[in-house]
Amino acid sequence: MFSIIMEGEITQARAAEIVSMSERQIRRIVKRIRECGDEGIQHRSRGRQSNRQKPKKLKERVIKLYRERYKGFGPTLAAEKLSEMDAIEISDETLRLWLIKAGEWQKRRKGRTHRQWRPRG
Repeated sequence: MFSIIMEGEITQARAAEIVSMSERQIRRIVKRIRECGDEGIQHRSRGRQSNRQKPKKLKERVIKLYRERYKGFGPTLAAEKLSEMDAIEISDETLRLWLIKAGEWQKRRKGRTHRQWRPRG
């Protein structure tokens, strides 16, 4: 799309309509493409760590506690126990992702229960 704009085959106003952006945003992107090349399209925060990321020491401590005390617990129950017993507030989803990465938990899909139709009549 932006190569068409750069070559002048389509106006920036028309391109803005097509991709549902403002003309000003299209102008900014085109300018960035001229300065940086194709990398100008991608978001500048890409590849950076989140500002909301938990400290690495906390992650290591939580995984160590899980291995020592809560082995076999699911992430939800383990997060509750960490909150009650160890005063560590962490969401069950964060704990689940950490445990999967550490190899302590595996993704499991719930199996569908088979339902047999009763005979009519």
